[in-house]
Amino acid sequence: MPFTHLGTGVTVGTTGVGVEAAVPYGAYWNIRAGVSYLGYSWTFKTGTSPVDGHLRLGGARVGVDWFPLAGGFHVSLGVLVPNLTQATARLNLQPGKTLTIEGADYTTDATNPFRGTAHSELRPVAPVLTVGWGNLIPRNYHQRWSFPIEIGAAYEGAPTVHVSFTGNVCTAGQGCRPAASDAGFNQNLNTALRDVNSNLNRYARFLPIISAGVGYRF
Repeated sequence: MPFTHLGTGVTVGTTGVGVEAAVPYGAYWNIRAGVSYLGYSWTFKTGTSPVDGHLRLGGARVGVDWFPLAGGFHVSLGVLVPNLTQATARLNLQPGKTLTIEGADYTTDATNPFRGTAHSELRPVAPVLTVGWGNLIPRNYHQRWSFPIEIGAAYEGAPTVHVSFTGNVCTAGQGCRPAASDAGFNQNLNTALRDVNSNLNRYARFLPIISAGVGYRF
């Protein structure tokens, strides 16, 4: 009967570690909701200057599961809302070190070093389509444990990278000046950003979703 049982579970997958719950709606449908999160930070170097990066995945997901054979196989349709996916990076260019953009070399000013940050921007709502096996509310009511798996994707749209920066840059024969007022620097930076955003628009519209978990029916 609709809403007569509750299934809960924990999951691990490409959107992080999560918890979820489901209620039945007849023999062939579940209504399911959950949250998941993954945060990962790392530091790498461009030349000898450190770049601090952070990746965040996850969000709250709500949707329906359809079990066409009233068994374990299911097709799920839902949304991530809010969609928390975001990547950020921070560059602290060491004094005297060089940054190359579109073939042009810029050296940071020792008295006012160049500092830059970048972050990706995505739609806050992402539709999700997955297929899988396993049911948080087994229709065999002697069975309480389940081990659901699913695979699919969330459509996040084209990510857009935005940057901000402070400090001075220096070039041979021109001395040092604020990066924000350097027309050549900003033109090269905008060209590089257009290339990055064009590639993201082509290859990063979908977030793969792969997850496995364990569930228990009350």
